[in-house]
Amino acid sequence: MRFRSIQKWNDLENSKNLLFFAQIVDELLFDFSLDTYKPSAMNPSILCNEALLTIINIDDGVISRPNLTHILDELHDQISKDEVAQSLISQDLGFTYKILKDPGCTFEERKTLIGILLTQLDIPQYKSKIEKLIEQSITDEQFAPSRIRALARSYITTLINFGYSQIYINKSSQNFFFYGANTISGNNDIKLYFELFKSTPKEYTLVYKSSKQIVSIKDSCIKLGIQVHENTDDLGADFDQELFKLGENEVYISILRNSLDKYRARSSADKDIEQALTVYKIFNHKEPIAISSKCIIFDKDSKSYSSSPAPINTMLKCSDSKSSVAAKKMNQFVPDFSLAHESFLKFHRAAELHSMALESRFEENQLINLWIALESIVPVKWEDKDISKIKHIVDSITPVLNINYFDTLMNNLLKDLIRWNRRELTQAVTGIPGTSLREKLTKIIVLEIYKTKRERLEQQFGDFHLLRDRFSFFVSAFSSPKTIGTMLEKHTQRVGWQIRRIYRARNMIVHSGKTPSFTNILIENTHDYLDTIMKTTIKLSTHNKKIRSIQQAFMYANIQYSALIKWLSKKDTEFSDDNINRIIGNPLATNDF
Repeated sequence: MRFRSIQKWNDLENSKNLLFFAQIVDELLFDFSLDTYKPSAMNPSILCNEALLTIINIDDGVISRPNLTHILDELHDQISKDEVAQSLISQDLGFTYKILKDPGCTFEERKTLIGILLTQLDIPQYKSKIEKLIEQSITDEQFAPSRIRALARSYITTLINFGYSQIYINKSSQNFFFYGANTISGNNDIKLYFELFKSTPKEYTLVYKSSKQIVSIKDSCIKLGIQVHENTDDLGADFDQELFKLGENEVYISILRNSLDKYRARSSADKDIEQALTVYKIFNHKEPIAISSKCIIFDKDSKSYSSSPAPINTMLKCSDSKSSVAAKKMNQFVPDFSLAHESFLKFHRAAELHSMALESRFEENQLINLWIALESIVPVKWEDKDISKIKHIVDSITPVLNINYFDTLMNNLLKDLIRWNRRELTQAVTGIPGTSLREKLTKIIVLEIYKTKRERLEQQFGDFHLLRDRFSFFVSAFSSPKTIGTMLEKHTQRVGWQIRRIYRARNMIVHSGKTPSFTNILIENTHDYLDTIMKTTIKLSTHNKKIRSIQQAFMYANIQYSALIKWLSKKDTEFSDDNINRIIGNPLATNDF
């Protein structure tokens, strides 16, 4: 999260709700935000679509019926918390929940209900309703941060699935709220913001450079919607060849797209071109056709050309180390890494699949490689455990992710506070005992003896409403061990749903050739899960050498997590100076990697 200039805001006192909304949207759309603070893959509208696709795949024999149960459980949970869905559903909610949850209801009954919900919660209706509710929450005199936060997150998810690209939403939002020539006069300007997303699809022509051998398959390209141009005559009189000059043995290719924005048009065109080239590689393995990463986009409505660099690879939307830090880590890792030979081979294979995902331009290949890596690094289930493979994977991975959860959140908050004002933070924790700034921050949040210091720090946040809301969330979440335990239960549920969704998406891609619209979010999550597991394994096998095999790493994590849950659930347990590190100082934390 970053505090952006508010110079264009004329009436901050009467724009608090809108500024909070703007700051949430800004964080949601930043490529390198923590996954927890990015747009959700799902809201009730999109979940209904996933349920329908799952039903179709069940009817086609691609996946088994039990897969639907988990989606319906999640759908029930989401509808019960989603005011947009509740306002759109006209039938009785109690009986709707019963059909979703009752195992006695037949598959056909549930299938019929999904059809009803899909009609009522389709994306256009959902988008229209959520805009009305956001306007209501922003223009209300009362400040309701939890409501605004929930609606903002669901709105961005809705826009992405409605057909807008994340980069367009991000650029448009930043321009409207922070950098554009317009001024913000008050909360009512939310209506003007929504106008940015009222557009109808426009026609774009996307021009790329290609190696000349594509001329030999010109007829096939035409059938696939790709035009090959050996000169600029049919690219239009306004096309500036100097802007996009051909090299030796290069030609232009173009493709038409109808899209809500030029970035989504580019993404769609890239996929079709890549598919054509993939077919070509069946017949020619040694001389692939090269396509430029940069392209020129012609907007038919405005009759203007613009340059478009290659979009950011989804695999790169994660925290990373600078090259000097990475070198230091590797030099520490290689001499100390102590996995037994068989486990090392397994670890290395997962690392290879991770590398293949990084190198691939196809989201489908990225997800498949990441899933295989994740599945391969999870130990085989014990012979006496009669559970499905996917349940075993969920049960194995969750303790590793959960025991790192609060360390990750607290580290992120610390970075946000330092980015906001390091001097204020340092001054606030002065006099608090602790070996690190993170430990001192945790104590000022958790322990009542530092309440005065905590409140003084909160007063300094000024117009940074998102930071104040985030800080207040941590104060509430860390109010007792019991609230921590409740958060971990909810996180366990969400992780389980998401891992199963990744598994279903992988099956859909492999068996039906279809790609879910939210695949990029699944890639980011799978990548994060795999990185956490691999870093945990590295830490346990190098720092004091606690384990010698991957199976031992997973069991060690499970034991430590079980002990943490037991401690959190003890009656009358309270946080103190002596035990606070049980939450943010666990030996499996990977944040120092």
